[in-house]
Amino acid sequence: MSRLHRRKGSGRMIVESLMKTELITAAVDESVAHSAWSMARNGVGAVLVVEADELVGILSERDVLVKIVAEGREPTTTKVVEIATSDVVSVDVNASVRECAELIQAKGIRHLPVLRDGRPVGILSRRDFFAYVVEVPGAWAELIEGRLERATKRLVESRSGLQERSPAR
Repeated sequence: MSRLHRRKGSGRMIVESLMKTELITAAVDESVAHSAWSMARNGVGAVLVVEADELVGILSERDVLVKIVAEGREPTTTKVVEIATSDVVSVDVNASVRECAELIQAKGIRHLPVLRDGRPVGILSRRDFFAYVVEVPGAWAELIEGRLERATKRLVESRSGLQERSPAR
């Protein structure tokens, strides 16, 4: 379970509260087939493409569908770096959840890498964000209205109950 974090003095929840920290990554010279297998095995929709611990791209299921399947390219010989998005939209670990939501909406992206000192430490997907909104009724409205204390308490209570009922990951 992730801990909830607020920026000092601001009362705003930061992305570190919602991001997934178990990163699935791909090397630039890895085959698209291997990365697709890794996404399927781990139940994720994107992998972060890294080189020397630096984020250099992101490869999504959509990239594989549009740039490999639809174009009839060979996934076992095509390297991740050839089709991954290299102009990656990312945020710092201290970005607010609201800033992330606005960025996801404005840029039309599904996966938002989270960086600390320029290195990937997490990822926030649309699915993660919307699960949070659905999981805690009224949480987003409370965040907007500045009622973070109640939203945070409800989220923690909700996640505690869900974790007790759900199987281990």
